[in-house]
Amino acid sequence: MTPPPSHDRIVMDAVGIGIATTIGGAGVLAVVYGAEAALFMRLREAAWAKDWSHTAPLWTSRA
Repeated sequence: MTPPPSHDRIVMDAVGIGIATTIGGAGVLAVVYGAEAALFMRLREAAWAKDWSHTAPLWTSRA
């Protein structure tokens, strides 16, 4: 039978798990933010294209 881990080992494991959890959470947030930004940029560009298709003939027609 092995002896229980020392106090220092328990503290180091807890700190390591805390750091890994923080980095993992930040990674998940970064991925979600990137996906959200890409989606909303695509929607914004589609809205601009739609609006420009209505405005362009007025600006580019030769009267």
